[in-house]
Amino acid sequence: ISGRRLPDEGEVAASSCVVAELARMGVTMDTVLHARRVSIRRSRELLREAGVRRGLDASAQIELVHRIWEWADAIQQRDANAHRNAVLEMNGDGDEDRSWFVRAVLQGTLPPSDVARRAGACGLLAGTKYMAFRARRADGTDLRLLERAIATAGKDGNFEALVTTLDGELGGIVR
Repeated sequence: ISGRRLPDEGEVAASSCVVAELARMGVTMDTVLHARRVSIRRSRELLREAGVRRGLDASAQIELVHRIWEWADAIQQRDANAHRNAVLEMNGDGDEDRSWFVRAVLQGTLPPSDVARRAGACGLLAGTKYMAFRARRADGTDLRLLERAIATAGKDGNFEALVTTLDGELGGIVR
């Protein structure tokens, strides 16, 4: 933080490596972000105390806090990408895992703690309410086209959907 610079490529890469390893251990990105917020908050408190002891004026203390947030912002996007890539790497392309997840949610065979943990790996946001659905296609309807239509309809921001084919029908989770 000293020297009024942002983290260099090596520092950003080191953070991304740590976050990817956390993802491989099952730690969600929400948990990583929460831990980062807690550590930034505590760092801010310690900087304020040290600033008071050393006689720094309020504007210098505020500048230090801004530098901490700039550092966090500089690494956060790369960390999120590293986390997502590690999860995808562990799950292959994710299609089989998503199908299994949707089936387990629809059948009620997945404990709530596992639902919360696996939801993030499937692209669902923690703390958001979703509805599960299962639908049969009408005669002559191409199931793949229907699945794609439901999955992409949410792209305009109206809803999110995790859709998969289950036993010749569509199943999914939507917000």
